[in-house]
Amino acid sequence: MRELMFAGKNPALNSKLMPLIEWLFKEPNPIGLNTALAQLGVVRPVFRLPYLPLPLSERLEFVNMVKEIGRQHFVGEIDVQALDDDDFILVGRY
Repeated sequence: MRELMFAGKNPALNSKLMPLIEWLFKEPNPIGLNTALAQLGVVRPVFRLPYLPLPLSERLEFVNMVKEIGRQHFVGEIDVQALDDDDFILVGRY
């Protein structure tokens, strides 16, 4: 991490990670991050309304990005998976 912080600009790394960064922040809320963490098996796939997981096409896009970047660079222990709509739990009230 120190090397990344202090080694200066790294255009190759920047171009490799930019699609992921753009994907994570498509929405101005935590939907992208929560969807990603659920697909990595780090958190349970639970969303409190009005938040909803990203559409399936975007979830598939994330899976492809993880495979391209390398699963070892992400948190979690299980293989990344594109969760179906039915895999998510939507909570209206506590």
